[in-house]
Formats: sequence, structure tokens, C-alpha cells
Amino acid sequence: MADTFALAVTFALVNSVLFGFSKILYRKGVMHMPVQIAILYTLLPAVPILLAATVITGEYAWLKITPFTLILIPLTGMFNFNLGRLFLFETIRSLGASRASQLIATQLIFTSIFGVVFKGETMTIYVAVGTIIIFAAISFLLFSPMDLRLKPLGYNLRRGLIMGIVGSVIWAFGFLVSKLMVDEYPPLSASFLTVAAAAVTQTVMALPSFRSAGTVVPDRRSMGYFLASGVVTTAAFLAFMLALSLSPIVVIAPFASLSPIFAAIWSYFFIQRMEFIGVRIILASILVAVGSYIISL
Repeated sequence: MADTFALAVTFALVNSVLFGFSKILYRKGVMHMPVQIAILYTLLPAVPILLAATVITGEYAWLKITPFTLILIPLTGMFNFNLGRLFLFETIRSLGASRASQLIATQLIFTSIFGVVFKGETMTIYVAVGTIIIFAAISFLLFSPMDLRLKPLGYNLRRGLIMGIVGSVIWAFGFLVSKLMVDEYPPLSASFLTVAAAAVTQTVMALPSFRSAGTVVPDRRSMGYFLASGVVTTAAFLAFMLALSLSPIVVIAPFASLSPIFAAIWSYFFIQRMEFIGVRIILASILVAVGSYIISL
């Protein structure tokens, strides 16, 4: 039991680290590409990578489709990628990568509620207290003074806040449907089916943007960043599904919601000229460590 918990937490933390870094890659390319096209390009690497992984490992559970999963699969792709990425990317465009990550991470509260209400999961006092402390750490960053040395193109605080809050609810539903997916399929097959469905949906959603741009590649400078972001996001999502397959949502959510901490760290090292967060990250990290320890009790 302890080993399973440790493995689940490890996968959830890997998800947070990689997802935080993917936002930095997106942030570096966001200024020159329509959002719908950007989302599609971040999905493109995921499909062949995960398909190859299923072939190499001999896992073909994804070939089994039932009436229930026929509905569940596109919903999982929609909440995690199509709508989820849309609101995330629009929030990044409006607020910057680190601040958008902090705002989206309010999903933690909604996710915990959904896990209890819809999945019937039990939230112990330790999980509840640890979750509150981690949420406090995220809020500490969210409401701290922001120093954008170069505001993102289209910077808009009000719009960013609205997009971020709506996005956090969507991401919370993403946790719920993803948990349902790993109840039906092994994590690798669940990940492949999700991104494949999302890629199909996103292609349709991106068609108006392609017509407006008049080209398949509106800005070559951004392509590399989006494709790299897609590769990193693929690994992050697989780690996320592995974590959910091993532990309840209410346990995984606090650890899978730490991307703001890591996004801030990545921001400091890679885009200091674009965004900067000071020593508050240290205090927030201490709170996260305390909350994580309490959850593990």
C-alpha cells in the first residue's frame, strides 16, 4: 500500500514538473500563433508517440470500444486538451505562464469536491488539511505582486482571471473523466485514446483559424516551441494517467496541481526577461512540502 502510494505520488509529481515546463515552451511561442492552431500543434507529437508505445509494449486494449467509452473518450479529450488547453493557453496569453499556472491550479479545490461527490471517494482529515495547505501555497503565489518584465502580447488581467477560473473547473472535470478512463483502460491505452480523440476534435476546431491565417504554419518561429511542448505534455499526461490508475483523485490532485511551483522555477531559469517571480516561490514550496507530508500520514 505504501509502495503504491509512493509510486502514485511520484507519477503525479512528474506530471507537475513536466506540465510546468510545457507551459514555458508554450509561453515562448504564444506571441505569434493563433491559440487553436497552437493547441493542435501541441497534440500532433502525442498521437504517434503514444501509438508507437502501445505497439512496442504490445498493449492493444485501446482497440476495445464500448458504447460507454465511445462517449467517455471524446469527453476526456475535450476536458483535458480541447477546452482545457484552450482556456489554459488563453490564460497564459493574458497573464503569462507562471501566473496562469497559479490561477488554473485552483482546480485543486474543484477536483477534490468532484472526487468526493461523483466518485464517492473518502477524504481523510490528513488529505483535507494537506490539500488546504497546498492550495494556500498556490494562492500565496497567485495573489503576490506580479512582475512581468515583458507583458505577453494581449495581456489582459480581467480576461485572464475569467479564463483561468473557468479553466480550473474544466480541468477539474478532466480529472474526473480521466479517472473513469483508467477504470476502463490501462493508462497507456487511455492516454492514446484521449489524445487521438482530442487531435481529431482540435483539427475541426482549428479550421477557421487556418482559413484566417491563410497558411498551415502561420509562424515557423513558434512551431518548434509548440511541438516541443507537445512532446513534454505527452509524457506529463501519461504520468498523470498512471498516477490516477494507482490512487484516488483526492490523493493525486494536490500533487498533480503543483505545476505553478515548477512553472515559476522554470520561468526563472528560462524566461527571466519575460517573467519573474521572486523569493515567494521558496515560501510557497515550503508550504507545499508541509502539505504533502500531512497527506502522506
